[in-house]
Amino acid sequence: MTTAQLRTTTSLGRPGDEVHASGRARYSTRLYFPARLIVTVEGEVDASNRRDLGRYVERQLRPTTQLLVDLRAVNFFGAQGFSALHYISVCCSRSDVDWMFVGGRAVVHLVNIVDPDHVLPQADDFDSACDHLDHLMCRHYPLPGADVHGRGLN
Repeated sequence: MTTAQLRTTTSLGRPGDEVHASGRARYSTRLYFPARLIVTVEGEVDASNRRDLGRYVERQLRPTTQLLVDLRAVNFFGAQGFSALHYISVCCSRSDVDWMFVGGRAVVHLVNIVDPDHVLPQADDFDSACDHLDHLMCRHYPLPGADVHGRGLN
């Protein structure tokens, strides 16, 4: 298989949606309301595609203010996958993007070993990741007439 066959990008037909394959992984992107981008990764993340994953996510960040990386469908996550998450974290910090990731068993197992202090923003499940990002959104962009915690002033 040639490099051109491994790295393909095709549109899903909706603005903001994209699918990309690299090595034995497939990434898809979906923009949920203007602020939140969800990148779903399936397959295997290892040394052959970790750099491509990090750069793919970096290219998708604008104009969002939140990122959720869904790694629940990753069935192999090598140590180099952690460097991809670290790269994503640095990109999000530089771009002032709040982010979280959710992993399946393979991802959680490795991340718990190499990141025992939980420096990277890992969530236990998809709903709690969304809730946490919602909370951050309210803190950054409070509703008119709300206090700093997003509650009404009534």
